[in-house]
Amino acid sequence: MTNRLNNMNLVTKTTILLAIVLSFLLVSINIFSAAYTKSMISEKVTTQLQERIHQIKDTFITYDDLLKNTADSLFQAFSSQFERIELDESKLVKVNGVDTPLITDNGIKLNNNFDYVDNYTRLKGSTATVFARMGDDFIRVTTSLKRPDGSRTLGTFLGKKSPAYEPIMNGKKYFGSAHLFGSDYMAVYNPIIKDGKVIGILYVGYNYTKSFEDFKAKLKNIKVGENGYLFIVSTKEKNKGELILHPTKEKENIFKLDTDKNVLKMFDNEKGNIEYKWTDPKTNEIKTKIILFEDYKDRGWKVVLGTTKEDFLHESKDFTIILAVLSIVSICVLALVILFIIKKLVVKPLHNLQTGLNDFFAFLNNEKTKTNQIPVLSNDEIGVMSQVINENVKRIEENINIDNKLIENTVEVANSVNKGILDKKITQNSNNKMLNELKEVVNNMLVNISNHIQNVQTLLNSYTNYDYTKKLDVKGVEAHIKKLYDDSNFLGSSATQMLKLNLNNGQELQKSAQELNKIISNLSNSSNEQAASLEETAASLEELTSTMKNSQQSMYQMRENSNNLLSEVASGQKYAQNTAVSMDEINEQTNAIAEAIVIIDQIAFQTNILSLNAAVEAATAGEAGKGFAVVAQEVRNLASRSAEAAKEIKELVENATVKANSGKDIANEMIKGYEKLKNNIQETSDIINHVTTVSNEQLKGIEQINHAVNDLDKLTQTNANVARKATDISNSTNNIANIIVQEAKKAKFNQD
Repeated sequence: MTNRLNNMNLVTKTTILLAIVLSFLLVSINIFSAAYTKSMISEKVTTQLQERIHQIKDTFITYDDLLKNTADSLFQAFSSQFERIELDESKLVKVNGVDTPLITDNGIKLNNNFDYVDNYTRLKGSTATVFARMGDDFIRVTTSLKRPDGSRTLGTFLGKKSPAYEPIMNGKKYFGSAHLFGSDYMAVYNPIIKDGKVIGILYVGYNYTKSFEDFKAKLKNIKVGENGYLFIVSTKEKNKGELILHPTKEKENIFKLDTDKNVLKMFDNEKGNIEYKWTDPKTNEIKTKIILFEDYKDRGWKVVLGTTKEDFLHESKDFTIILAVLSIVSICVLALVILFIIKKLVVKPLHNLQTGLNDFFAFLNNEKTKTNQIPVLSNDEIGVMSQVINENVKRIEENINIDNKLIENTVEVANSVNKGILDKKITQNSNNKMLNELKEVVNNMLVNISNHIQNVQTLLNSYTNYDYTKKLDVKGVEAHIKKLYDDSNFLGSSATQMLKLNLNNGQELQKSAQELNKIISNLSNSSNEQAASLEETAASLEELTSTMKNSQQSMYQMRENSNNLLSEVASGQKYAQNTAVSMDEINEQTNAIAEAIVIIDQIAFQTNILSLNAAVEAATAGEAGKGFAVVAQEVRNLASRSAEAAKEIKELVENATVKANSGKDIANEMIKGYEKLKNNIQETSDIINHVTTVSNEQLKGIEQINHAVNDLDKLTQTNANVARKATDISNSTNNIANIIVQEAKKAKFNQD
């Protein structure tokens, strides 16, 4: 575009530039007007939407106040059933498997008593619950609220995190909404206070599910512009981001949807508005979306209105189009007027001026040797400017010819300087004061450069001859030449410092080399002695290793013997247990014999009684009973001998029982002894195992030490070889030090 503009004539160019300027002004006015109109409409829309969202929030407040009043009326009906509620924490009643304190009304137990709550629910249709104070919390002891499976929510706690907990503990009634088992309730919690202490809670839940669904249906019909709508998002921690109300995505979570991140910024503040660019999926048109939000803390909601600004800016677009058309027509008319004026009044004088300037520039560029005067056709600004140009062109032509001679002389001198010739000078003069000053400056510069080069050359010649005592005087010298002098002086100082350092280092290196020779000699002797000691140590370690291996074999044998002895003790313990069992069996047999002997003794006693009776009857019979009396006497004798034999057997059995019991005690003592012996043998076996393990570890350690000593012996031999090589290096270092000292002493420098 710039190249095309440069190739145009002045008329066209001026016309286009003025048209562009006017276009810019008109477009700016158009843009400002459109932007101002758009801004005003946007601000008005934002204000109206803010008022509308505030009105919607007020509607929620009014709706909730109505629910609270209804719930409070229902609560009054429930609480009127109770007269004097008491809590007895010393008595416990199981409620759904949980021990709860006894709570009564006029002596009637309320725990697991569903008459109050069920009757109330049948009459009023609302749920009711009685909480009993239990420590720092409240537990449900009776309720009409049921789960979907028909079970009651008994034995559950209110919880300290409940929003009702803190107001209740402060003795205040609490209203709050709750969503339970698929239904919405307006809950009323009222503290039961006895002697200034909260002992329980009366609860009523008003089911407003149908009313709320109708209310949400009306809210869904709210339209903002053509495509905007209302939606509600939960701000509660447990379900943060859940869409409570939305035309199409209700109950989904906004954090899990493919939502623009700009929308999520509304969770950073309680109220405000967000604007961001949005692509309409239907038309792929980029629009400006505006989100206005305000928190409704009573329910944990964020009420949001969303729409696009383009829905409200149709009038602004129409106004912008009309203004643009008018601007284009105005630009075209003005361009034609400007074109006519420029051609008539400006173009011809400017053309003459252009021709004269072209001749002058051709002269300046050495394309012509003379210049032509510009024709003056008028006394206006262009005519006066042409006359002034003519006068100056003539003067410039004369001065240029003089300056060209000076420049030719300067070029000749510069070529000589390029070849290294510094004794040439510029001799030509000029009418230009600055060129004359330049000539003098260049001539003085050549003289000074020549002098400075001569000074540096003299100094470097002295350094070449090993004389570092000379220096250049930097007084009156500045900038790069001063830097050159300083660098030359620094070269001498550096060389002096290097020579001093070489001399000192050489002397130190001589001393170090001599000391190194002594140290290496001592190291060689020590390495030889150490090698001999390590050989003796290795031999001792081999003997110790052999001894440890023999000890280890003995430990293995002791462990085997201990295991065998442990097996024998177990067998002895088993035999002793069998002996005790046998003694018990003998005791049982002797007890049976003793019982039999008692029977025999009783039989002998009865027989003796019978024989006495028989003797009495025989004596009564007289002579006829004598034979029977003899038999009776024999029977009595037999009974007496049987009794004596039974007595002796009984004594033997009792003695055998005593012996058997003594044998059993001895067997039990043997079992205990075997048990102790078994434990001792087991401990001994454990100790032997431990000693064996430790011995193995020691043997491994000694073997490792043996390997280490062998490695150390090899390392010592290596050290001895290194010491011999180090001796050669030390001698070579000493020779180098002598050379450095000798070379440093050749130079001449200051010793301070």
